[in-house]
Amino acid sequence: MHHRVADRYRNGRLLLAGDAAHVHSPAGGQGMNTGIQDGYALGHAIAAGRLDDYEAQRRPVARRVVAFTHRMTRVAPARSRVISDPAPRPARPSAPGSRAR
Repeated sequence: MHHRVADRYRNGRLLLAGDAAHVHSPAGGQGMNTGIQDGYALGHAIAAGRLDDYEAQRRPVARRVVAFTHRMTRVAPARSRVISDPAPRPARPSAPGSRAR
């Protein structure tokens, strides 16, 4: 798994938010929320004319999320039974006399 945060969220008129600014494993379950929050904060920064504050506000959040998901992926077992067992299983046992589909 790759975990990265952009060095800068702004370069002149170019601004980064969401997946363009940070990428990480979905293990923490925070990726989409962080991206939406980036967009919300960027909109407010544009409206207030305070673009320099945007990076200072959002980059530390992305760094914490990336650090958390990195820990989550290191704690998770390298191979799970779901991945290593390719044989499909029924969700529940079939009732006697019923036909499997």
